[in-house]
Amino acid sequence: MMASKQQSTEVAVIPLSEYKIVTIPPERLKALIRENLGDTSEWSLWDMPIVTVPTGGTPFWVVGGKPVDALEGVIVGQTKLRQYHRKGLDEKDAERGPPDCSSSDMRHGIGEPGGDCATCPLNVFGSSPKGGGKACKERHVLALQEPGKIFQTIVMGPPTSLKSIGAYMRDRAANGELYHEVITRLTLDSQKRGGNDTAVITMEKVGDVPPAEHEAHIAEIVGRFRRFFSPDEDAVAA
Repeated sequence: MMASKQQSTEVAVIPLSEYKIVTIPPERLKALIRENLGDTSEWSLWDMPIVTVPTGGTPFWVVGGKPVDALEGVIVGQTKLRQYHRKGLDEKDAERGPPDCSSSDMRHGIGEPGGDCATCPLNVFGSSPKGGGKACKERHVLALQEPGKIFQTIVMGPPTSLKSIGAYMRDRAANGELYHEVITRLTLDSQKRGGNDTAVITMEKVGDVPPAEHEAHIAEIVGRFRRFFSPDEDAVAA
């Protein structure tokens, strides 16, 4: 059972200085990637560790087949996109691997059926095979740098969590903070939506990234993800 929000704030926050990616010298890190993985210029979102929100209102994350109360780290990248998977959630291999059609700019779909998202029949409420929602899902994707990992974890925020993620980002802006200048904890809250149990991502700031450590370690990762999510656009402040 996931701890309550009040309890979760009592969990010790790991200082950024103890993050694995920070403790490895930059040249060693480059060698690890170069020698083990080769050319990563053609990497896609699907080559990275991905965590999704469980169905049925499950109030904890599942990582590596094990329940996890919370995900914590520095969000080093974010983007919104659309994804259409022909297979439903209850079918074999559903929501795994590249979608049949996707849009990284929320306007133009690539794949099958592809085309203009604004006029696509799969982008209409009620087009989902189970009714109610859209067959093509809007998602808020977060790249999370966790303490014990070198590679970032991709958290796929589903349509039911768009509002809560957006509210957290607005709170950071209102406080004069960039999302990658703080340490964030992500938990799941089981809620009733349309008569069904649904898990919704809740986010809270649990610490600050020291400016010197941000400049030395985080800024470069943020820039990499900005180019990764928007390779054809000029880098802008997120």
